[in-house]
Amino acid sequence: MRTATAPRVPVAPPLAWWLFGGLCVALSLFVHWVAGFALLGLVVIWRARPLDFLTSYLIVVLLGSFINYGSGTLTAQLTVFSGFLVFMLYCYVLERRWDALVIPRTPATVPLLIYSALTIVNYIRGMVVGNSARYAGLELLALLAMMSCLLVASKRFSKLELRFSVLWIWAMSLGHFALGAYIFSIIHMRTIGVYFAPVPGVVAMIVFNFAIRQKSRLRMFLWLLAMAPLLAQQFLSFTRGFWMALIAGILFSLVVYIGRTAGVRDRMNRAGTALAMLAAIAAVGIAVLAVGLGIGHVFELAGNRFASSAGTKYTWESSSNVVRLVEYFHVLDLIVESPIFGHGLGYFFVVREPINFSLVEQWFVHEQYLLVTLKQGLVGLALWVWMLVSFIRTGLRGRRLADPDEQAWCVGTAALVVYCMVYGFVHFPLAETNTTFTFALAVGGTMRYVATDTIALRWKNRRTDGSQA
Repeated sequence: MRTATAPRVPVAPPLAWWLFGGLCVALSLFVHWVAGFALLGLVVIWRARPLDFLTSYLIVVLLGSFINYGSGTLTAQLTVFSGFLVFMLYCYVLERRWDALVIPRTPATVPLLIYSALTIVNYIRGMVVGNSARYAGLELLALLAMMSCLLVASKRFSKLELRFSVLWIWAMSLGHFALGAYIFSIIHMRTIGVYFAPVPGVVAMIVFNFAIRQKSRLRMFLWLLAMAPLLAQQFLSFTRGFWMALIAGILFSLVVYIGRTAGVRDRMNRAGTALAMLAAIAAVGIAVLAVGLGIGHVFELAGNRFASSAGTKYTWESSSNVVRLVEYFHVLDLIVESPIFGHGLGYFFVVREPINFSLVEQWFVHEQYLLVTLKQGLVGLALWVWMLVSFIRTGLRGRRLADPDEQAWCVGTAALVVYCMVYGFVHFPLAETNTTFTFALAVGGTMRYVATDTIALRWKNRRTDGSQA
């Protein structure tokens, strides 16, 4: 005989959930609806994968990519961001337990460690000689972001983790596209800063390498279609550095993919198909943007930007060239004062702002290699170039991996480094957090995929008597 069971009484949500819901509503009403939904999304993700290191690192990558260095609220942004960094490190220690740090042996390991050690020494030297502690902290944060690739490399990505990481950074880049398109639709002119960061171009290198390795043309087309918003963001910036870096990264990817081994003709045909699809998507996308955002003569604008790349006559299109040349010559004079070891982190100089002609302090140089030489001298520049070339070599080792997704990630990482090296001739992408954490995610995953061995640095010896909980 079946016995009757008492009806289940609904249980009220705990007080913490009520407080959290109220906080999301308050953020949506009084700050911005994006802030409320962002907090909701973060909590849902952490609820699904609690205290997971990769999840917390991907959140750091996302938040770091949107930090606005020119907003005037950088200190407040970095204060909040530091809380997420600490939580990410906490998740890492919980996951690794006894093996606190696992260092993979790759071509990039030694130059990365040596360059990091030199940067820390120059940070201390900068503080001793009285350089700006605030500026030195910004530069040191970029280095720590790059070094975090060793944390990512502590564990080999599973198939699911690899695909989720690609999806995550693609969605993040989609957010950058939406932000850039929104601001462009308002001001109808090129701008810089967080609205048009290099992050989508960096991610596009990985997406493109996944596209050309797809077996069917339909899947290749879908990957290239997913790449279209990323390219659109780079195009709308009307930044020649982005355009040249994209061209260099795509050509590099194609050369590596085609190679010289058996099946070259088939790979060349697939590469040609991919370029044809990409050109068609780009043409349609530019036409849609021209109509939707009201950009008249879009191809003429793009042509003028390219044509002004080498111009020195002071016009609207070439004015940035003149300003940059003045800045470069001033920085070269400063480098001559201390060419071997540089001036240390936190060093700044005074320049005249090109629009209002006011004097401003500037800790950065719109040229990555001059920036490194100014702060760390020719010694630092040599180590910097060695490290970047080693990252490319590490990525190229992955082209022999059996899994095509792992191949695409590794070669995409090498193309990503090429992108940053080319863009570094006109800007400083790896001196800010926007690009560096995404860069470290790609490099860290690649280092573990191609590592020949690993070195585990433990807090203490493992317990072997079975008494470990």
